[in-house]
Amino acid sequence: MHIIQLENILLSDQTPQAIVKIADFGLARFFADNSELRTVCGSPLYVAPEILDIGMSSETYTPAVDMWSVGVILFILLSGNSPFENEDEQILFEKIRSGDYSMDDCLWDYISAGAKDCVRALLVVNTTERMTITEALRHPWILGVKEAEETFLPSSLIEVKRARLTGRFESFRMLQEEERLAKEHAKSIDRGSI
Repeated sequence: MHIIQLENILLSDQTPQAIVKIADFGLARFFADNSELRTVCGSPLYVAPEILDIGMSSETYTPAVDMWSVGVILFILLSGNSPFENEDEQILFEKIRSGDYSMDDCLWDYISAGAKDCVRALLVVNTTERMTITEALRHPWILGVKEAEETFLPSSLIEVKRARLTGRFESFRMLQEEERLAKEHAKSIDRGSI
C-alpha cells in the first residue's frame, strides 16, 4: 500500500475509504519529568479543560491533557459523534470545562460496558482522577479482545456510524483546504508588500 501525504495528514491513498496513517503533530513536544507545559494549543473539540484555563487559574498542565484527547478520539471512534460539540465556542468550552457529555445516542446501546468505562475514565475533568497512559494500557477493555468480539452492532447502525465518521472526515478535509488557501493568500499578500 502506498502512502500519500496531504497537507498535515498522512493517508494510505486519496479515496474516501483511505486509512489515516498519521495526522498533524506540528505542536507535539517531548515531555521531560522536570519540564512544564504552558502553550495554549489544540483543536477546540479535543482540548482538555485545563488548557482552557491557562492564564486564569493554572499556569501549566501535565500530559493528562493527551489522555483527555484520547478519550475524545475514542468516543468519536465508538459512536461517530464528538462528546463535546456546539457551534458557539463559549458553550462548547463550558461543556468541556464541566465534562458535560452524553452516551444517550442509540449506538451506545450496542457499545460494551468496558468501552464505556474506558471513555468515562478518560473524560474526567479532575486531572488527578483521569486515567493515565499506564492505567489505560492495563484497562480490561483495552486488554480484552474477547469482549470486543462478542459485541454486535446491527448493520443499520454500522451505516449510521460510517456516515457520521465520513462526514467528520470530509469536514476535516474542507478545513484543511481552507487553511491551505488562506496560507497561499497570506504568502501572496506578503510578496506584494515587499
